[in-house]
Amino acid sequence: MDKLKYKFYMKFTKVAEGEIEVPQVPYDIDSGIYLIKIRGRVRKVGEFGSGKAGAKSRFSTYRSVGKRLREFYEGSGKKRNGSLITMKMLNEVLEVGESVDVYVSTLPGLIEHMGLPYTPSTTVIEKREKERFSKENRLWLK
Repeated sequence: MDKLKYKFYMKFTKVAEGEIEVPQVPYDIDSGIYLIKIRGRVRKVGEFGSGKAGAKSRFSTYRSVGKRLREFYEGSGKKRNGSLITMKMLNEVLEVGESVDVYVSTLPGLIEHMGLPYTPSTTVIEKREKERFSKENRLWLK
């Protein structure tokens, strides 16, 4: 598979200390890879759609944590949420009013190769993309 083609999807904005605004997704995508760019550099690679959840579900989790980030710092929030690590990092590196850009690359659903049907693995593709972006030592979150 050649390099994926990413297109702009949305922005996350730090609106206050301990609060990051994540908008509703502009449209849902069943399966894909996303990049979070901070100050123009890729710092996070992630995937969505490996289970039943697409982009809408993935980014709604970020939205929920971003609204309640103060609770996690104060100790009253559930600490097992995987989005917490990303949102805490963004809260620490961004200034109030600063945004990050999120780009997505859509992956196909069921495809046929040599007469056999298969579904591309978002997990395998995410790993490959992390390795690609890690070569330049750019990723903050792995």
